[in-house]
Amino acid sequence: MYEITLPFVFSQIAGLCSVLFAAVSNFQKQKNRVLVLLILCNISCFIEYLFLGGLSGAYASILGIIRAYIFYLYSKNNKDKNIFTLILIVLTTIIVGILSYDGIISILPVLSAIVYTYGAWQDNLTIYRFCSAIGPLIWIFYDIGVSAYFGILTCMIEILGAIFAIIKIDILKT
Repeated sequence: MYEITLPFVFSQIAGLCSVLFAAVSNFQKQKNRVLVLLILCNISCFIEYLFLGGLSGAYASILGIIRAYIFYLYSKNNKDKNIFTLILIVLTTIIVGILSYDGIISILPVLSAIVYTYGAWQDNLTIYRFCSAIGPLIWIFYDIGVSAYFGILTCMIEILGAIFAIIKIDILKT
């Protein structure tokens, strides 16, 4: 359990910002908007994990920013993503995970990042929303381990938001 220090308070404020960005991202119908919100969410998460000393989470968030920006550029320029881009990002995520390994819990951000990468790589927003439910399910255990309380809330909102969006947009088609 963390004591209430200024860095801890800043981490939780950054985590609260990530909650807001994550909550809004699943309800977007345009991929560019989803990706911009993911960039903002990952910036907030980076700050949160940095203040908590969760370096593997911070590194995964940096990769999340880069990944979302790359996919944003593809989407903005109407270019098809290729499998090489997906493989390169996944391999980079694995390498960063190996370099930042700090016990079994530090593997969780890597696994979650791979799920998110596959979802964001897709043009199919249904698959993205499905991955947006699985990724945070993995990540939530990391948040518990590093006391990222708003990170836990972010994950829960992402999971519920993804499920709600799947029902509303993909199943009911509204």
